[in-house]
Amino acid sequence: MTPNVELLRATMEKIEKDPEHWYQGWWRKERSCGTSYCFAGWAVTLAGGKWYTYTELYGEKDDPKEYVLNGLIFVNYRAQRILGLDDVEANFLFDGYRTMAELRAKVDEICARVETSE
Repeated sequence: MTPNVELLRATMEKIEKDPEHWYQGWWRKERSCGTSYCFAGWAVTLAGGKWYTYTELYGEKDDPKEYVLNGLIFVNYRAQRILGLDDVEANFLFDGYRTMAELRAKVDEICARVETSE
């Protein structure tokens, strides 16, 4: 699988230009300043992924759970696939403790490798 350089760069650019809506510790987090996403969450969002609300996933509190369908994919698996990353690259970029500088360095490294092989 070849890494998606365009989406990797767009994701990094979004995080750098809007750090108030970046939270590496969780895929998607509601905050007072709006929704924040980690690297994987932003990649999926920028690629047009749909986020479901708690009620859409699990129904209302009193709904019988056997009638609630939620055949969804985890954000990290979707992000890894659409970004074209191997397991090591995905684990690095999606780690909740990564700094913006570490993300930038890894994105640059991946993009440079792809561009020099073309």
